[in-house]
Amino acid sequence: MVTGNLDMFKAQKALMTAQPDLVKWILLSLTAGFAVKMAVVPVHMWLPDAHSEAPAPMSALLSGVIIGAGAYAILRVSLGTVFPAVMATDFGNQFLHGLAVFGVISAFFGSLIALVENDIKRVIAYSSIAHMGYVLFGLSLFPFQEIMTGTVLHPEAMAGTVLHLVNHAVSKGLLFLSAGAVMKQLEIRDIREMGGLAGQMPVTATASTTAALSIAGVPPFACFISEFLIFVGAFQTINNDNFYLLPTALMLVATVLSLAYALRYIRHIFLGPTKFKKAKEVPFFMKYALIILVVLVIVLGIWPTFFLHLITTVSFV
Repeated sequence: MVTGNLDMFKAQKALMTAQPDLVKWILLSLTAGFAVKMAVVPVHMWLPDAHSEAPAPMSALLSGVIIGAGAYAILRVSLGTVFPAVMATDFGNQFLHGLAVFGVISAFFGSLIALVENDIKRVIAYSSIAHMGYVLFGLSLFPFQEIMTGTVLHPEAMAGTVLHLVNHAVSKGLLFLSAGAVMKQLEIRDIREMGGLAGQMPVTATASTTAALSIAGVPPFACFISEFLIFVGAFQTINNDNFYLLPTALMLVATVLSLAYALRYIRHIFLGPTKFKKAKEVPFFMKYALIILVVLVIVLGIWPTFFLHLITTVSFV
């Protein structure tokens, strides 16, 4: 209505001359709607229940693709289309600071709940909320000051954020499919009732461990390199904005919590005494899907160059 156009590039130019107060509300409203799709705190309530009820393949798509679409929309629509009209104002800076705060809250909330949750799928669901916190924090590092000068010298934050959407999708998809394999063979969901499955389901155990360590940000798996790039961008941003000193420190602490719930997940399900004497490995086609994703998680961690080249050659505004 304001711009008379649905083309994002034309709308961006038209919004530059629109009323700043109106642009602020457009930006906040769009971002709030996309945040629901991302399932960041405090609009995350739908995600754990949706994961619990959905079949494992749908959970893999839900966590890996659908919530990532919300983050992509914030980057392309909120930040790429609307934000340029207000990025030179104090509100623009405050808006990015707000994204950082909600990112930190989501990362801590999701990680802490995952540490105490016992339902195998809800553990992973709260992990998704935590990782959307990483993504939201990365989006808050949008290099608007460099864009205003006409050149982006430090694309690491945005490159890491977009790459994390890819890496999270692959890693979390693998984790949900391997959890589905465990649920299919044992017909239970409480991780406290599991244990010792590594010897009976070696392929599933390897896939689950690979995915969990990637989600925890352990090298050389996929999520490590994208989280590393986000933090590189954060340290570069601190040079221009001291506000990011505390959020960056807190996000580093959140990575330790990610490792904690990942190790708890592995220990309860695959290590310790064997509680199911007749547990068997999943059928061939299920193993085949797991193996493909394991290879992708490792390749993306060791050789992310292909995706990084695609990401860094695209203009965000």
